[in-house]
Amino acid sequence: MERLLKKRRVLRSQITKLTNETEERQASLTSTEAVSFHARLIKLQQQLEHVNEEIEPLVPEEDAENEYQQVYDYQDRITARLAGLQLRVDSGSSTTQAAVNSAGSGTAIQTTTPAPITTTSVKTRVKLPKIELIKFTGRRSDWQAFWEVFEQVVDKNEDLTDTDRFHYLRASVTGDAAAALAGLPSTSRCYNDAIQLLRKRFGNEELLVQEHLKSLIDLKPVRSSDDVRGLRRLYDTLAAHIRGLEALGRKLDTFSSMLLPIAQRAMPRDILLDFNRSVTLEAKVLCSLLPWHRRSNTAQRLERLKKERRLQGKLRHIVWKDQSPKQLSALEVDTYFPRKESAARRSADGGATQQRSSALARQLEKFPVAPNNPFNEYTRFDGKVSEPAHRRINVFMSMLPPDERGFPIMVSALPGARIHDLIGLVCWHYTNEGRSPKLKPSVSHYCLRIAEESGEIDEDFPALDPREPVTKFEFPFLALAEVEKEDFPMGPLLTFHTKDGFTKVQIPSLDATLREVLDQMLKKRKGLLRSLGPEFHVEDYKEVGIPIDLDSTIRTSGTLEFTLVSEDAALSASQPDDYADRDMTAMEAHLYQAFNVALVPRIGRNTQVQLGISGEKVEITPLHHKTKNRLWTWQPKAVTHNMNEIAACEFVHRKHSVGSLERCVVKVVYLSGGEFKNHVFETDPSTASVIRSKLGYILVMRTSLARTQYLALKERKLLRKQASFLLPS
Repeated sequence: MERLLKKRRVLRSQITKLTNETEERQASLTSTEAVSFHARLIKLQQQLEHVNEEIEPLVPEEDAENEYQQVYDYQDRITARLAGLQLRVDSGSSTTQAAVNSAGSGTAIQTTTPAPITTTSVKTRVKLPKIELIKFTGRRSDWQAFWEVFEQVVDKNEDLTDTDRFHYLRASVTGDAAAALAGLPSTSRCYNDAIQLLRKRFGNEELLVQEHLKSLIDLKPVRSSDDVRGLRRLYDTLAAHIRGLEALGRKLDTFSSMLLPIAQRAMPRDILLDFNRSVTLEAKVLCSLLPWHRRSNTAQRLERLKKERRLQGKLRHIVWKDQSPKQLSALEVDTYFPRKESAARRSADGGATQQRSSALARQLEKFPVAPNNPFNEYTRFDGKVSEPAHRRINVFMSMLPPDERGFPIMVSALPGARIHDLIGLVCWHYTNEGRSPKLKPSVSHYCLRIAEESGEIDEDFPALDPREPVTKFEFPFLALAEVEKEDFPMGPLLTFHTKDGFTKVQIPSLDATLREVLDQMLKKRKGLLRSLGPEFHVEDYKEVGIPIDLDSTIRTSGTLEFTLVSEDAALSASQPDDYADRDMTAMEAHLYQAFNVALVPRIGRNTQVQLGISGEKVEITPLHHKTKNRLWTWQPKAVTHNMNEIAACEFVHRKHSVGSLERCVVKVVYLSGGEFKNHVFETDPSTASVIRSKLGYILVMRTSLARTQYLALKERKLLRKQASFLLPS
């Protein structure tokens, strides 16, 4: 290879000297000298090309690109110099011929005309990628494209024999097309038979037309004009099938009226409406609809601009000029401003006065003030106002007189409602209709019993368990009955608040001690002790931070609402701020508020994010900071959850948190893909308390499906643990 490189350097040196010499003598160069230089340069070029061909296989792969670039640059320089010499030869020939013509017939001038120069074309060695033949699977709509490529590359290639063409054909077909050629021998005689067989089976024009029309009829419609990808896909599919029909000899004019309704059915409604408004009936053809979606946005903007200009043309600007006030005479004042008699003067004169009242006043007089319904909190379980409609239950009222018991109240409860909630909903409907006798103000006085179609209670079955979900029972007829007097708890009802909710306990008297009540409650709710931990104390619900002696009686404590506080420092620190923010109103909770918190991932370091909460959505935006540890370079993505996806906001026990005792961990549960997931945040106790209070207010006022399913899931888990608690009033 070294010898070839030396030879190429010598040739390039000779070519460079020759080109430099021709450039220096460009002005004084005669046509004869130009012919000589031209011939020498062509000979050197041919020798250089021969050497380059021998060097090319020996060039390493990593140096191939630079080698090709140098060869092409040198060839361009030689070609430019050859073109200049040829131009010089042509100009010299024309000058000599002009001199001969001007000499006339009397004088003979002997001229030497240079021989024509034949230039060899410069061969460039460019490696192009191999032409890949299209694979034909037997689909009729692909036959035309396959045959056009195969015909140009293989069928009309004179360097190939029929046997070679047949082998290429076999390698290019698969599926049904390959099965059609199965059994044909690989001979030259069978090539034409194979082509005719494929044309007859897959190239039938009528079948191809039917295939294109069927694909157009089955077009997937685009629902929104904002779906740019869908519109582009629809446009490309329409254009491809129309080009296929035109290639088969079916002109667009012949089938435009038939395909226009098909294309319109696949278009979005807003684009189609704009098309029908802007295009006349005579111009409504398929070719005008195809590009419509690409210019619909521009056309709409132009239409809005034209409309604004028309509106501006109708406006008239008037310059207000202050003028001196005109003094009116007494006659003009009486004419313009006639005096009217007041109602008091008409009544004094004996005229009849008619008292006027507004429509609102008449409605208030017609409908007296409705009494306060004590069961309003159960209206959120009403399934009549939700879509889709839920199962309806006929509930008979056993406390009515016998002649009125046969008319039940039809109610419908949401899937997450319990029997206790259904009782409250029935009581609300009863009270709202103004029936009598009036009900007692608490749902704990009533129960639901199984009834017949006539309303008679089936005494063989007990009352339905108030803790069970309504969906567990399929009885179409129920009856609302009062709880027996001897079974009705007459003692006071205590409420114990925890970080997970609250528990209500009925006690026989106020002389019971807190320790006795807690022992009774913890025996029935074994899971409560695990969430509180082994060490906890009791506080007054309204006086936070003051523990109450467990040996004191309920009467001496002076309250019926208590708070169970774990000795965990994180939770005990967060509790005062939680109650300090209790003054937040429901309207303030829906306002947007952002918090800087730390997102706790499952693996890796905490990441600082901004948690934005409003009544409509929850946003998580990462705050980019320079990290010193390059091992953990992962950054979370910005996430936005609709409030309908949020199920709960809860505190996490300290053993699941990270950091010091002054930090608190909050878990936001959301529904995604049919399963519940959560985001875990770490922040200071006061911020965590505000986040939980804000989300708690919003979730209570919104009856989303995600929260209903989450509460039902927690209820089922408690039932599986066989944890029982007394029914709240």
